[in-house]
Amino acid sequence: MMAEEGTQQLPYVRETVLKKRKVNEDWAIKNRERKAAKRQRRRDDGKGAIKRPEDFVREFRNKELDFVRMRTRLKVRKLPPAESLSSKLIFAIRIPCTTDLHPHMRKILRKLRLTQVLTGVFLKASEATMKRLLVVEPFVTYGFPNLKNVKELIYKKGRGFLDKEPFPLTSNDLIEKALGEHGIICLEDVVHEIATVGPHFKEASNFLMPFKLKCPERRLQMKKKPYKDGGDSGNRTLAAKYESLGGEVKWMGKPDKVIYTSAMSLAGVSNAHECITVGDSLHHDIKGANAARVASAFITGGIHAAELGLDEIGETAGDDAIDSLCLMHGSYPTYVLPSFTW
Repeated sequence: MMAEEGTQQLPYVRETVLKKRKVNEDWAIKNRERKAAKRQRRRDDGKGAIKRPEDFVREFRNKELDFVRMRTRLKVRKLPPAESLSSKLIFAIRIPCTTDLHPHMRKILRKLRLTQVLTGVFLKASEATMKRLLVVEPFVTYGFPNLKNVKELIYKKGRGFLDKEPFPLTSNDLIEKALGEHGIICLEDVVHEIATVGPHFKEASNFLMPFKLKCPERRLQMKKKPYKDGGDSGNRTLAAKYESLGGEVKWMGKPDKVIYTSAMSLAGVSNAHECITVGDSLHHDIKGANAARVASAFITGGIHAAELGLDEIGETAGDDAIDSLCLMHGSYPTYVLPSFTW
């Protein structure tokens, strides 16, 4: 009786299902073997290949031409100031291109951690970063992701480094071990640090491996042209594309002062001293108010609460912490409030 109770009957599986599983497993094994043999043939063919002198001349000319075009871009194109960009966060992707890169461009791509094709990294929008992207513009494409994009990328394709060993982001213990000294102890902290471009953005970005992306359904054109000119490289914002088609683009958004002056005109106010800006973002709300010369009230209990060491709503931050944070963002509020209720 006890033996009968201890035994459990296995679930019934139809024979056709078992055969299908066996066929799929055999096909997967053969497919892996076929791909491995193909890679080995390519390596063997490359070892015995003989380059003609014309190939060396063509590669050298392409490298020098890319270098000349790069110097021309740096002279002709004016880099927008980092403060005028719509976001402080950039996601750059290495796109397929020829392998005959100039050593200087290869060095810049290595600094950006874009050494492999169809890999992407998060970058901070600074003048140095924008200059590097301009140097390697024919070989990368980039845009400004939002919080949803950051969260989906890290959750779906994120992998981290710990002791020079990659691992999937499935354990908060490993994240705390790698970034705990910077106050990042879980996956949500990594997402927040990247999305807000926090003070430890560099450590969090270097902790993440470059994201390996799939080839898009629409094949890339393999042209060294900017996206706005019909190619694949460069800035992929919609405004840049529309501007290239002859449309007039007006950049409106914090911290640009245009949105403040437009709001004042809609409200029928002509004097900036009669207005006040209330916000919790030093980079967007307060910096825009400084540009428009409008008084501002900084709410410390918002998105900067963790940076100021605040745990509860209404808690007052220290003067030294507020001063250092304002100095880091280059924003200076007129008033500071712990919370705000409308």
